Amino acid sequence: MTTLKPQPDFLIFDFETLSHRPQDAMVVSFGAITGKWSDTCQELREKGYYRNIDTKGQKEYGLFPTEQVVQWWKKQPSEVSSILTASDKVPLIEALIGFNEWCLRQGVDSNTTVWIRAPHFDFTIINNLYEKAMQTEKLPFSHWMVRDTRTACDILYKTKSGYAPNTQSVFDREGIIQHNALEDCLKEFLQIRPYFLKPI
Repeated sequence: MTTLKPQPDFLIFDFETLSHRPQDAMVVSFGAITGKWSDTCQELREKGYYRNIDTKGQKEYGLFPTEQVVQWWKKQPSEVSSILTASDKVPLIEALIGFNEWCLRQGVDSNTTVWIRAPHFDFTIINNLYEKAMQTEKLPFSHWMVRDTRTACDILYKTKSGYAPNTQSVFDREGIIQHNALEDCLKEFLQIRPYFLKPI
């Protein structure tokens, strides 16, 4: 029997894709974190959700790459572009089912606040994936609870960039990996946590 955890303070998720078109983007990885604002980055990494996703079969769901983005990935350092040839890829449907099961175990539900950088992209993608691939399954959270970290950063730090100041030093200190879906979630966590807890 699954033991449900107390509701977390937040859910943050992110996709890496082969397209900049959210309505039909082919996805290559999916990452998510959830927990308390007092959690450390390492704690969130250890209990986070991450899957490299096989692109085979995604065209059947109407998902496609764009040449510009594919070429961008190929020009990245090997530690970044290796995602394209990862040996642990899983089918898209398996990644989404796994996400639902992980959310259930972590206590995520319709009352959990969801933070995304520019929801028009990642939220559009996840809606699209569930409609096309998970026709009988619902999202494990409510769209009413989706919030934008970009807007939050501009308000918190009185900036217009959508980012907290001096973020790179914070990311370096926490060993954040570039262009990794789970690590990108940690970036968002680090930037908006001060409002909920204390300065980074």
